[in-house]
Amino acid sequence: MTFKDPQNYRDIEPTDEGDIIFQSEIFAKLQDYMQSLAARLPNQQILQITVTDIDLAGRVLPANFLGFGNIHNADSDVRVMKATDRPSMKFSYTLVDYDGVLVKQGEVDLDDENFRIRDNRQRLTTALRNEKYLLKNWFDDEFPEHTAKN
Repeated sequence: MTFKDPQNYRDIEPTDEGDIIFQSEIFAKLQDYMQSLAARLPNQQILQITVTDIDLAGRVLPANFLGFGNIHNADSDVRVMKATDRPSMKFSYTLVDYDGVLVKQGEVDLDDENFRIRDNRQRLTTALRNEKYLLKNWFDDEFPEHTAKN
């Protein structure tokens, strides 16, 4: 998984960390998750993804604007989840076999307008749960015939 021109992404804004640290953490978590999904593909197939845009669920607002800030932590920000701030992701992908022969490819534009009404209780502590949900649904829909039987 590669991330093309992340400086142009709609929203990968951190709450308290620096931009570079936050981006690195987000990218690493998404890469790890995508690798776990791709591991379900038959042996010798390689899934390559180039992400061109990410909009994380929610919106970052100043904590003091929301009444959460205090004098000692006035610069703190909070990610607020509203139905209008849904997660989305754009990427292209190729799936090739061991010999490099193209099996499948496409351009993908994912969006989850129902992320606020879905039952998230089991995943409340999972980092990037909404973005991972997007990826899992896409993977399961896109590769049902290529997914190894468990």
